[in-house]
Amino acid sequence: MLYNIPCRIYILSTLSLCISGIVSTATATSSETKISNEETLVVTTNRSASNLWESPATIQVIDQQTLQNSTNASIADNLQDIPGVEITDNSLAGRKQIRIRG
Repeated sequence: MLYNIPCRIYILSTLSLCISGIVSTATATSSETKISNEETLVVTTNRSASNLWESPATIQVIDQQTLQNSTNASIADNLQDIPGVEITDNSLAGRKQIRIRG
């Protein structure tokens, strides 16, 4: 009987963590949707949105029109010409690994 009490505490704490994760994900998704409709934004390492022209780093943008007009089969193929992006083929069912410097 004494062993069941800690087990219940762990189950309840795990359940509360799962619920809080779901709520925070839903909130983040709705706020990202609102931001993306206004202008082109850059998400930096500190996870804050900033204007493309105010960024201190060199940024390469691939817009929706370019992706739609592309004949490449995957996103990795579209990214292969961008400086600082390394594409490697894992040979596992055609999967490619994308590494971004920075």
